[in-house]
Amino acid sequence: MLSAGHLVAAEQLQLPVGIPSQKAVIESASFKVKNKKQQIHIQAGRVQLTFDQNNGVLTSYQLNGEELLKEDVRPFFWRAVTDNDLGNSAPSRLNIWKEAGERMQAGSCEIMKQTDDYVQIASTLTDEKSESVMKTIYTVYADGTLKVDNQFTAGSSKLPELPRLGMKVLLDPSLNQVEWLGRGPHENYADRNTSAFVGHYSGTVWNQYFPYVRPQETGNKTDVRWMSVTNENGNGLLIQGAPTISANVLPFRYEELYHKRKDDPNKHGGSIQQGPVNTLFVDYAQIGVGGDNSWGARVHPEYCIPARNYSYSFTIIPLSRKSDSSAVGRVIYD
Repeated sequence: MLSAGHLVAAEQLQLPVGIPSQKAVIESASFKVKNKKQQIHIQAGRVQLTFDQNNGVLTSYQLNGEELLKEDVRPFFWRAVTDNDLGNSAPSRLNIWKEAGERMQAGSCEIMKQTDDYVQIASTLTDEKSESVMKTIYTVYADGTLKVDNQFTAGSSKLPELPRLGMKVLLDPSLNQVEWLGRGPHENYADRNTSAFVGHYSGTVWNQYFPYVRPQETGNKTDVRWMSVTNENGNGLLIQGAPTISANVLPFRYEELYHKRKDDPNKHGGSIQQGPVNTLFVDYAQIGVGGDNSWGARVHPEYCIPARNYSYSFTIIPLSRKSDSSAVGRVIYD
């Protein structure tokens, strides 16, 4: 017999309620842009950014003089294969996407527009193998807010579906606190998220990792309105979707979760430890996990990412103890 108050079932409904956008104070006095030696340097409030024009990527993000990035920010299209992925031959079938982000070369990276309040940088990256292109427009505002607009063009509709479509950001491991408005608190995916209600959640980055017996994809969150990753003093970044993103942050290099090669020693999920970086994904989407069976069934088509053209946007907002409430974000609750 169930006790009184036992929850048998629950559902969440979306109501047409929103909160108007909040705009930050523009600190135009500290806004400077320098373009020299194939690098674009931007000083915007408490944020310093550097773009490498040769590689077409963001290479440095400093907040109050402290570097938050461990490596360049690049597009990313792979996911650590799950048990179901192994069953439907995803590692070989989708392999063209595994290193596509790392392979991408810059076709151009230049200042597109500059005013007293913002600068726009346009970057075009191309993967020769898949003939796919990611064009990104970075808009840096004088208050340090960074808007990212991505346009992905698939090389051919005959390419296999993408495991994920997004960007990978390697952060300093001191950014070990995560908070988000989206589905949670447990991990959830496009075809496995109705049990994860939209809410306001927080925790450590380490606790987003689940130690499956065999290391594999873990920790993802869907329908994310915003996600912040900060240190214990509250300094860090807030990523805001437009309107939503799929996002994840893990306390090690993502490659730790990759399926072992033929001669590699076996790995166990419980043996993975905190790494020298935290890996943040800011995605348009990730393919579903499937699971009709584990010996050949693929993810249902409505939860796949077909090889075609996509666009998505997000905004990176600096969070700092020195910030007043008006400077902590152009929009947080939309």
